[in-house]
Amino acid sequence: VFNSIYKVSGAHINPAVTLGAFAADRMKAVDTAAYIIAQFLGGLLGAFALYLIAISNSSFELIYGLGQNGYGDLSLGGYGIVPAILFELIASFLFVYIYLASTSKKGVKSSAGISIGLFYAAAVISGFLITGASLNPARSFGPGFIAGFANPVAWFQLPLFILAPAIAGLLAGLMFKFKVTHGKLKKKEYDEDDTEESEESTGSEFGEQDEIEVIEK
Repeated sequence: VFNSIYKVSGAHINPAVTLGAFAADRMKAVDTAAYIIAQFLGGLLGAFALYLIAISNSSFELIYGLGQNGYGDLSLGGYGIVPAILFELIASFLFVYIYLASTSKKGVKSSAGISIGLFYAAAVISGFLITGASLNPARSFGPGFIAGFANPVAWFQLPLFILAPAIAGLLAGLMFKFKVTHGKLKKKEYDEDDTEESEESTGSEFGEQDEIEVIEK
């Protein structure tokens, strides 16, 4: 998926990644809002399509869930809210930071899809029994919203899986922007990197117009 649509939209597919890109000055506010709206709509439509498939089986009951994330009684491993918050914050932070680093000027974009995909797979495997491994507010919103009509607890728990990845994404973006994890910030280097990365990224993150302006300058 990443390789197929990266040049179209950046292959975010995740509001946490989009917020990270915004915090890192790779996107404008209006584009960030448009991306997030599209992502949540996509999550809802995907969950509805899954529901239509599921109800074709006579044994399916929505009360048992639609693959939504959860903690406590809705956690496959019976984990409570604290482990759920910790896992979603840490895993989402690392996921967004890996995305930003892999797609940056100094990253190896040819293998970005592999590094991002491998980490996501590892996070899902390690966190599946804790929360179902969200790392993506849009992915959590769709199934949680629909499942909530049969079990309102899903609605009650949904804010955690929207806020935790979103906050983690913003923190990852800010840390990447100020190079906190790369040692002391050198303002001149930061300004140069930021300018070059902004020209590559959306805001129109991937438009040709920015490239034309750079050539003219």
